[in-house]
Amino acid sequence: MPNLPLDRVICGDASRVLSKLPSRSIDLIVTDPPYGDNVSYGPKNVRIVGNEHPLLALSVMSLSYHLLKRDSTTYMFCSMRHLDFVRAFFARYTHFRLREVIIWDKMTMNVGPAFRKQYECIIALEKGRPVYRDPRMLNLISVRRIRDRRHPHAKPVELIKLLINHSSEEGAVVLDPFLGTGTTALAAHEMGRHFIGIELDDDYCRIARARLAVLPLRASRI
Repeated sequence: MPNLPLDRVICGDASRVLSKLPSRSIDLIVTDPPYGDNVSYGPKNVRIVGNEHPLLALSVMSLSYHLLKRDSTTYMFCSMRHLDFVRAFFARYTHFRLREVIIWDKMTMNVGPAFRKQYECIIALEKGRPVYRDPRMLNLISVRRIRDRRHPHAKPVELIKLLINHSSEEGAVVLDPFLGTGTTALAAHEMGRHFIGIELDDDYCRIARARLAVLPLRASRI
């Protein structure tokens, strides 16, 4: 796999990093980008870099299409608030085909006026005609959410593993252009895949690298 920074956390702007990766070199993309809500989170008013507008993340996602091999899948977490906008963006401005909107049931209530929130969306986008590995996979996935003080939107490793298993083989290269604290990279490694993780926030880069530094040899090149 020449010219690929395998098993590395790259701290930098995703659009710039992606422009340097070779076309048709990625087997799967799993990512949880900033939703573009332009809000702060929690009692400490944590702000996510790039969360000012949904187009900031979507512009990066549009660049990722040519990096995927033929017949590959992208999984992108998405807010229900922006779902119609996101679907229209991919249909009008990219070559991705939207295969499914998966509902992640967090199995615990969150805050919210009138109706408390208990789920998020995961968009399954296709390049070509991917093959899916788990015939029992549902479009409703129930995995209990985690609470991690290091990041307001940390995802469970178990959830990411389900997506990776469904759409890649061992030895595949999994890309996450919005790595956060490293969950996708950790899940990919534990599933026997390579990873490339990109994160703009220096603090989250340090956390991701620390989580991955204790892994066996293949993931030590960070």
